[in-house]
Amino acid sequence: MKSLLALDVSSVATGWAFGRIGETPRAGVQRFAPKGALPDEIWFAALKWMTATMDAFDPDVVAIEAPILTTGGEGSGFTNAHTQGVLWGLQAVIRTVVKAKRPSPAKLINVASARKFFTGHGRFPKDQAKPAVKRRCIELGWLTEEDATYDKADALCVWAKAAGDLDRSFAANFTELGTARERRVPSMQELF
Repeated sequence: MKSLLALDVSSVATGWAFGRIGETPRAGVQRFAPKGALPDEIWFAALKWMTATMDAFDPDVVAIEAPILTTGGEGSGFTNAHTQGVLWGLQAVIRTVVKAKRPSPAKLINVASARKFFTGHGRFPKDQAKPAVKRRCIELGWLTEEDATYDKADALCVWAKAAGDLDRSFAANFTELGTARERRVPSMQELF
C-alpha cells in the first residue's frame, strides 16, 4: 500500500498525518516559528522541516489542504492580508520541497470535499466543522480525547480524503462511522 503524508498548513501550527493506506495513520503538529516571527523566518523553518520530513517519512504521495482565498479584517472570521500572504508562502515552500523530492506534485485537497468524505457533511454551521472532524478522529481511534487537537484532526481529515482518492476500496469502506459498506452491485437476474 502507498504511504501518504497529509498536511493542514497553517501560519500558526501545521498539522500533519502520515501512514500507509489501510493502516491507522499517526498525526502531529509542527510550529515553524514563535509568535511575531517574520514571514521569511517562518518560510525558512518550513523549508527545513519539510525537507527533513520528506527524508524521514519518504512518502509515496503528499496531500495538502488547498489554500482558500479569504478576505476581511481582524475579528471578522476571515484571514487578514498578512496572514493570507504567510499561508500562500508556506504553501509555495512546501509544494516546492515536494516537487524537488518527488516526481509528482503535492495533491491539493479541497477542505469541504475532505470534510464531506470524512464526516458525511460538507457544510457546517459556524464553528462546528473543526469539532466535528475532531470527534470523527476520536470515534475512529485515530486520536484520543487527551491528544486530539484541531490541527491533527484536520490533517487526518485531509489524509483520509487523499487515501480515498487513491484507493477505491478504502473509499468504499470509509464513511461516517463505518455505516456504509462497499456496496454490492445486484446481478442482472436480481434486477429483472
